[in-house]
Amino acid sequence: MEPNSWRRLKARGFRGSLRVISEWATRRRRAEKADAQNLQRVPSARTITRLLTIGRDFLTKAETITVAAIEAGVPTLVEAREIIAEFHLMIRRKVEAGLTPWIERARASLVASFASGVARDEAAVRAAITSSWSNG
Repeated sequence: MEPNSWRRLKARGFRGSLRVISEWATRRRRAEKADAQNLQRVPSARTITRLLTIGRDFLTKAETITVAAIEAGVPTLVEAREIIAEFHLMIRRKVEAGLTPWIERARASLVASFASGVARDEAAVRAAITSSWSNG
């Protein structure tokens, strides 16, 4: 960091030394370099699943960039995430009316095996969505 930038920070009330700022800037540059290197390797399936299902507000900058690259390269994963989000929404809102169309859409996607399991136990899933009781 340039001494002029540090002087501007001091003028705004920053009480730390130039060394503190320099160390922070160095750590930040190293983290950004590591983020760029991470983009060159393909994440594991488990990592991709976590990145696509976690709330976007909880992603780091590097993870956000990785998600954008995944979405651009594999649009079927975006569709699968949307389908799962719809299922969660049905459960949270306790509205099972859209379950049959959801199963049909999900069966034609990457989450087809999950949709088949829901279809096999459709009555139980409907009851779980509409029931006030929960097993956690």
